[in-house]
Amino acid sequence: DWSRCNKRNKKFPGKDLSDSKLVGTDMTYATLRNANLSGSDMQRAVLVKTSLSDAKLDKVNLSKAQGMRASFKGADLSGANLTKSEMSRANFSGADLTGADMTKSDFPRVVFSGADLTGANMSFSNVSRADFRDSKLGGVSFKGAYTLLTRFEGVDLAGTSGLTADQLDLACGDGETKLPDGLSAPSSWPCE
Repeated sequence: DWSRCNKRNKKFPGKDLSDSKLVGTDMTYATLRNANLSGSDMQRAVLVKTSLSDAKLDKVNLSKAQGMRASFKGADLSGANLTKSEMSRANFSGADLTGADMTKSDFPRVVFSGADLTGANMSFSNVSRADFRDSKLGGVSFKGAYTLLTRFEGVDLAGTSGLTADQLDLACGDGETKLPDGLSAPSSWPCE
């Protein structure tokens, strides 16, 4: 139990920290590459510029966590709870986010390229300027999401739900972007 502890700049690569209590723990600049944090409670954790690349974070609770510029490249976040988290400019490229709850979260300028978000819930989240190119989005809910300049070029959005014409007008796509039934590409595509 490291709840509310200061673990800034600490190094835990490859460590087994599964089912840990890390509520409000400050792990700014920490290294947790390849660490096992499965099932851990990391509510309100501070993960600013933290390296979590290739970490095992399935079913972890990251609600209200702060992960600005954190790296989750290749991490397993399947079934994770990221509700109301603040992850601006974080890197989730190649991450497994299947079934993750990401509602009411802040993901501006986040890189999701190559990530698997199948079945994730991004309702009412800010995904402005986020990059979803080469990602899997089947079953993702974008209901009420803020999509200003969100990068959907070449992405299959046909299996998503909650997208509206207004959201697509704000976003960026191209001729390769597949849209849900009833929606068509806006005249503003492709973005400059």
